[in-house]
Amino acid sequence: MTIHKSQGSQADQVTVLLPQEDSRLLTRELLYTAVTRAKRKVRVVGSDDSVRTAIQRRALRASGLAQRLAASHGIHRPRVVVDSPEQFGK
Repeated sequence: MTIHKSQGSQADQVTVLLPQEDSRLLTRELLYTAVTRAKRKVRVVGSDDSVRTAIQRRALRASGLAQRLAASHGIHRPRVVVDSPEQFGK
């Protein structure tokens, strides 16, 4: 079962196969979703670099939903786009 299909489900034991660190799918949110499916035991299979990348990389949402909801209620807020934590010295 894929991580995305497992959302909302749980299992006693979960094995997570991480993609290579250059995969755009590899994000903190993906790893969090996978790990939180386990009730008792998690086994993560992947390189140290893949795990490190997953922990450091955040998924960037670009749906525009927040801006559309705000605009529909007459609220105009500046749009903020963050490309990476390095921009802020973190």
